Amino acid sequence: MARNRFVAGSTKKFDLPKHPDDEEQDWIEIKTELTYGEEQRLAGIGVTSYRPLDDDKGELGVDWGVLGVEKIAMYLVSWSFKKPNGDTAPCDKNSIRNLTQETADEILDIINQHEADQEALKNSGTAQAKGKTTVNVTVGSKS
Repeated sequence: MARNRFVAGSTKKFDLPKHPDDEEQDWIEIKTELTYGEEQRLAGIGVTSYRPLDDDKGELGVDWGVLGVEKIAMYLVSWSFKKPNGDTAPCDKNSIRNLTQETADEILDIINQHEADQEALKNSGTAQAKGKTTVNVTVGSKS
């Protein structure tokens, strides 16, 4: 049987850290793997400029706010977040932009760790992952 050369579209659910004032456990569901097109888009999103430096190196200007929102939007499939009226909040870029900094950081931490785990899993086999661009995003400051 030939190997599958397309992303299967599977997802994985993660619990967010529970806080004492949370009534229920919040969770997110993210894609297990991004497609080639999504990976390429993510690698270039938020890049605002490039300045060549010596020795074949360069300096990128990055709009980190755009990158964080886009990374979350690209991975996110669903979540348990509720609006003040009790309805489930839509899982879209507008809602992502309106998250608290703490919540966005928690989601990005989960996604970044998931990417690292997936990369380690790929590298533990005989075939090494080649040419993969991983964009670790941390937005804001953590206390």
